[in-house]
Order: sequence, then structure tokens, then C-alpha cells
Amino acid sequence: DTREVILTGFATDKSTQLRVNDPTLGLDGWIHLAGGLSGGRVSSPRRPDLPVVDMRKADLRFHPETGAFEAIDGKSQFGHSFDDFGRRFIGMNRVQAQHVVLASRYLRRNPYLAFSDTVQDLPEERIDDLLRGQNAAARIYPISDNLTTADSHAGTFSAACAVTVWRGGALPDLYNGHVLSCDPTGNLIHHDRLIPRGATFSARRASEPVELLATTDNWFRPVFLAGGPDGALYVCDMYREVIEHPDYLPVEIRKRANFTRGRDRGRIYRIVCESQPRRQTSFASHTSLDSLIDALADKNAWARDTAFRLLLERNDPNTSRAVRKHLASGSRAPAQVMALHLLNNRGDLEPSDLMSALRSGDAGVRETAVKLAETRLAKSRPLADAVRDRADDPDPRVRFQCALALGFVLTDEALHALETIARQSGDDRWTHAAVISSAASREVRLLERFLDAPLRTSDTGLFPFLRDLARAASRRLAPDPRQALVERVVTTDWGEEAVWPMVVFNGLMRRGSSSEAAVREEFMARPLRTLRERAARLATDDRQPSPVRAAAIELLETAGADEHVETLVELIASETPRALQIAAVRALARTDSHMTLAAFPPARWLTCAAPVREALCRTFLPRPEFAVAFIDEIKSGSATSASLSAATRKRLLEHADETVRTQARQILSAIDGDRMKVFAAMKESLELHGVASRGHAVFTEFCSTCHRLDRQGVNVGPDLFGIRNQTKEAILLHLIVPNREVTPGFEAYIVRTEDGEILNGLITSETATTITLRENGGTERSLLREDIAAIMPATTSLMPDGLESSMNLQAMADLLAYLKGEQ
Repeated sequence: DTREVILTGFATDKSTQLRVNDPTLGLDGWIHLAGGLSGGRVSSPRRPDLPVVDMRKADLRFHPETGAFEAIDGKSQFGHSFDDFGRRFIGMNRVQAQHVVLASRYLRRNPYLAFSDTVQDLPEERIDDLLRGQNAAARIYPISDNLTTADSHAGTFSAACAVTVWRGGALPDLYNGHVLSCDPTGNLIHHDRLIPRGATFSARRASEPVELLATTDNWFRPVFLAGGPDGALYVCDMYREVIEHPDYLPVEIRKRANFTRGRDRGRIYRIVCESQPRRQTSFASHTSLDSLIDALADKNAWARDTAFRLLLERNDPNTSRAVRKHLASGSRAPAQVMALHLLNNRGDLEPSDLMSALRSGDAGVRETAVKLAETRLAKSRPLADAVRDRADDPDPRVRFQCALALGFVLTDEALHALETIARQSGDDRWTHAAVISSAASREVRLLERFLDAPLRTSDTGLFPFLRDLARAASRRLAPDPRQALVERVVTTDWGEEAVWPMVVFNGLMRRGSSSEAAVREEFMARPLRTLRERAARLATDDRQPSPVRAAAIELLETAGADEHVETLVELIASETPRALQIAAVRALARTDSHMTLAAFPPARWLTCAAPVREALCRTFLPRPEFAVAFIDEIKSGSATSASLSAATRKRLLEHADETVRTQARQILSAIDGDRMKVFAAMKESLELHGVASRGHAVFTEFCSTCHRLDRQGVNVGPDLFGIRNQTKEAILLHLIVPNREVTPGFEAYIVRTEDGEILNGLITSETATTITLRENGGTERSLLREDIAAIMPATTSLMPDGLESSMNLQAMADLLAYLKGEQ
């Protein structure tokens, strides 16, 4: 009868597929919105007193009664879902299930926690390693013959949407807790089992090699799922000949596609189990309070959710009394969780309610109780003690939630509980982050607990936690007590097998984005030398697990390794795993330049794999002595300009040292400033017959350090799977004039650290305290904002000009043939 604008400002000038969607009531009493990708600056006419919310990198929730609204973590593209315990699941087009594990408000508690993630990608079976959180795809098994917008997307999610946790109804009980999702491009509905993994889950295919529902009908386009009053799974089928939005198709294909065929044929499917008893659930306006509360235990999720909503809307003063009575009756876990949230939403939740729930035999109820208790812990010592007792709970998600809650309790007992949780966390990075978040201002005391009761040799999963804890502790300390802590780590005899002291030392010494100068006090010289010698042995011992070798290499970086330059060179030039090679490059950068240049001249760099070679150039070429030596190698013929990546040429041509720039311009072909003239000249390659097999070699040499195609390369720039739908002329334009169009989401940034380091790359994730930067070669760096002097948008694409200077017309024709997928 009436219309009221509750929220406004959502962007409507972009693809209709990417707008805000799916308002869903949560157990918290707020309505949650999947933000899509269009963004916007959202405000409320009802609440002009509240600040505008930027939707570029967040979802949103609003309270239907108070009108309050705020950004929430996650960035779901289309659809989202809650499980019975209020955990939120979202999705992206190529990642059908993600879990919002950690709210960023916890990360803001500790400015020295270098952790920026809030969402976990869940699929176990991943096909393409593309830009994190956006393009990595899970395997699907379509039975239709539809073509995806890119040939290499075939057999993987390319339009995942409508993530739905099935919570009970007219499907067999074995489906309860499964995650369902649609792929309209593949004409199917997929389902996964959720497998517990520490604080979160992994999504494992429920059956091989079939889907929950698939069809040979190319027009079947499932885009939304819902449970109904009868318990059935309802499927919204958009039913179109073409599902792709025109914005994402080349002009040539748009001209041939009819985007309206099927617009009058959409339908809804109803899926049930033939052998499952079915009943229609309904609620009338006069349904009694007791009946609504009884419905919270119904096996049909629609009945539970509807009863919960009606209980919220009625605001009956007798609700809390009746709900508390129901809670005491020991009903099913989903009903207990709803009862707790109803009491909380009404402001009637008592410590005694939570104390009882903390003793529940169901882990999900205990997890909910801990979460709802956290803001009450400072006022109730008995409740705080009860939550602290959950530190050794058998369920990892209860321990994770306990770790977050203990940040509200500043007692020695709470610190002991955090230690208990950390020691049981294994390699669960989410619990590691939760513990350090809650240990804010108490990191030194927590670290000392680990020094008093050292780790076991096998606890390599705790290495990242211990390093990050030591790093945070180091920032809390003044120079003298920090020095005393370093001395204790270095001079104590921890035993020949102990590697964890190296990890602690690395954390203490790495206060900022790069290592500090090594401790040089005379009385520590001998133990430091012994530590370095042991690290050198472990680093080169391929029988050691990777975490041990990585810790040893990092120690050579933080403790100084001039006497072990040859060891680091051996690691870089050998068959050592790639990640360890790049770690050795970082360690080598801390050694004496003259020694390094003598042991590992630029001529040897060219024998390394492309990502390692790129790391060497990125690390050492900014130093004039290395750049001059590199140019000398080119002069002598040991290296040729054609063997250099475009990024390396750009580093030399734009070097800070004028002498280097001058020599580079003399040796390397000067890049024509008018890129369109170069494009016009290179168009002659379009008339040549390209050989894709030769083009593959060109791609490997010049493109794979930043791009990925056919499961090869590094995902820094946009993935190239869709490029085969473009004309060769369009592809050539992108190659020759990379700054003409920068793909959204791939804008480069220049980061200058307080140490004077200059970094250039993509920001792949960020929080209030930390950003993660992906550089050329695929290397990622997490940087505390405290260590950053400036962040500036780059004026050019990460892909530099001048690729054509490395190849002739025939090589360009071969590359174009490969990029087009020709045989």
C-alpha cells in the first residue's frame, strides 16, 4: 500500500548482473544484502544521521526497525546464505562457496597483526589458480554442449550464484548441511559437502562425477534457489538462449547474439524426494505464541525461519519467557540457537542462559553462546570463566570463537587460555589471527609463555603463528627490553633439533616490511654464528619439511649471511621449490653487494626460471652496480635484449640512476612514445600465418610472469581465458597499447614504505591495518599500514609498453595464434 525508500545510492550504471541483491534476514535480526560488484555510496533517508557506506568492497546489513545500516565483511556477487548457526556463506562467479570467517572489527583491535583476510574460499577441487577470491574455479560436470565465454572455462564454474546451505525439508536428510549453487552457463545445480577445517570448512564434491541436477537443455539457466513451505527446493530458471551479459562479450559476438530470446519463458522448478513425506506448513495471523516457538524445532528450515521472523515482528512481551522455557527443554540445536538469538535481539539474554548453552552437547550451540557472550564478559566474571573454560573445547570452531572473545578479558587466566588455544590450533591461520588479535598489548607476555614451554619439533604448523606473534611483540617493546628478548632467544641452548627459536628470532627482527640490521653485540657473535651455520645446513637439506627450510632461509636474511652467500646462490640456482628460491633471493638481498655480485653475476640470473629471474631483477636492478653489470652482460652478448622481460627493460630504461638510464637507452631499443604508430606498424603481423606451438614458447618467455593461460603462468594481470573470443587485431591492440584499457580490479598501485622501499603491484586484499600487494612474478607481500609512507595509484598499467621490441613480426603472429587457441 505504501512505498518507502530505506536505502539508496547503490550504483545502477553498470551491468544489471552485478547490483545489490538477495535481502536475507539473519539470526541477528538484521537484513543482510549481497553487495554485487557495482558498488555505490549508500545512505538512508530514514537515518540521515548515519554515515554513508562505501559499497565498493563490502556487503551491507540494515535493521528493519531502527533503520541502522552498516558495511559487513564479504563481497558476494549474487546470493548468500546462512547455516543453522548463523555462519554466512557467499560466492563469486568462479568460486561457488566462500565462508565469511572473521569480522574485520577483530582485526582492528591489534594494529600489529599482519593479517588482512576475512573470507575463506571453500572448494577443495580447484582448476585454475587465478586472482585470489575472484576467478579460481571449481570443477563441474555439465552434460549440455554450451560454449562458455572462454574455451578454457569449460568444465569449471564461470557463473556461480545462489549459494544456499540446505537446512532441511523435502530432500533426503543426507543433504542437510550441503552447499548448493547454480551455474547457469553449465546448465546445472552443484552440491558440496562442508568438511570442517579448523575455524572454517572446505567444500567437497558430494558425488562424482555428477551434479545435483544437470540437463542437456542449453537454455536451462538456474539463477536462484530457495526452500518452500512444503520443504521442496525451488529453482528459479531464467531460461535464455544467451546468459552472458553483453558487457562481457566482444563486439563481434554481440552482433550475432540475440540477448532477448527466452525472456518470455522463465519458469520455476520444484524438487522433492519421492519417498520423503511432504506436508504444507503455514502460519496464520492468529497462530499462537507456543505454536510459533514449537516451529523453531521443525525439520523444515522454511518453517523455522518463518516462525523466527514472526516472533521478531510480533514483539509479544511474553516471548522471552516462553522462549526461555523452550530453551530449557533441550530441543534440537537449531532451535536452541534461534532461541538464544531471539532473547539477544529482545535484550533479554541473561548470563545464566549463556552459561547453560556453554554446557550444551552440541558444538554449534556452544559456539553461538561464546559469540553472544563476548560483549558481556567484562561485566560477568562467572561468564568470563565459563567462556575461558572453552579454550580446550574439542571443537576447533568453538576454540576459534573463544579466542576472539578472550580479547574482551584482560586477565592472566585469559592469556593462559589464549596460549592453550594457540597450541592446539595446528596450521589453522584463522585461529592464529584470532589469538594475536585478542592478545593486543599482551603479545610479549604471550610470547614469553611459549619461551617458557617450548614447542615440539613436529609443531611446524605453528611456525607462522609464532613468527607473527614475535613480530607483534617486538613492536610493543622499547629497544632495551627487546634486545634482552633477542638475547634470550639467541643465547639459550634450546637443543639441536629446535627450529622454532629461529622462527621467533625472525619475527623479533622483522619489525617492519623488511629486516632490521642484525644484532651485532660482541657477546652474541658466537651464538649468532652458530645459529647461522645451522640455518645454512637446514636450508640446503632437502629432507627437511618446507616450513623448516623456509625458517632457516629467513634467518639467514634477518641475522646476516655474508659468509653464506654461496649457500643462498646454491638454493636459487638449484631445483629447490620455487617459494624457497624466492625466499633465498630476499635473503641474498641482505648480503654485501660486492660479494653477491661476484658469486651470482647477472649472467647466471638468466638461467633461472622466469618467476625467480623476475624476483632477482626486481630485487637487485634498482641498485646501480647490479644494473650496470646487467647492461655489461648484454653488451658482451651473454644476454640479449630479447631475453629480457618487458618489466626488466622498463626498470632499466626508467632507472633512478642517470648513468644506467643512458646506457640502457643506448643498448636497448628506445620505445616509441606514440604507441598507436607502433600498433599500426605491427599490424603487418596480422597478415602472416602464425604457428601456435611457436607462439606458446613466446608466451612462456614474455607473458607468463604476469599472465596465466592453459594452466601456465602467474596470475598478476587479468586471466587470458576469455581472450580467444576477441579478434587478433583487438588482442594486438591490448599487447601494444596496454594503457589504453586497464581491466577493472587490476589497477596498479605504487607503495612506498617507511624504509624507502618502492613496490608496484595489485592490492589483492586489505583491512584497516594491513594490505596485501601482489607484484610482478606473483609474489605477495602483506604490509602493515603503519609501515607504509604512501600509497598512490599507478599512472600506467602493470603491463609495460615495449613488448614488441622483443620479437619480430613473425613471432608476434605466432603469439597471436597461440592466444587465439589456433591449432
